[in-house]
Amino acid sequence: MLPVFFGWGSFLSLFFSLGVAVGGVAWAWLYHRSRSLFGPWLSHALVDAGIFFVGFEIVKSAW
Repeated sequence: MLPVFFGWGSFLSLFFSLGVAVGGVAWAWLYHRSRSLFGPWLSHALVDAGIFFVGFEIVKSAW
């Protein structure tokens, strides 16, 4: 989805894709270390909540 918003050749697409990849590696490591989905699930939920909050603030400021 990132290239749809930022363009296929955009630095932002590459930068945010790298962020997604690093997050995936971190959650995989956390699962491998704990042998439980609770930690990665909770961490992912907190990151998603932060992203939703930032998106809400951007939309709210546009009104």
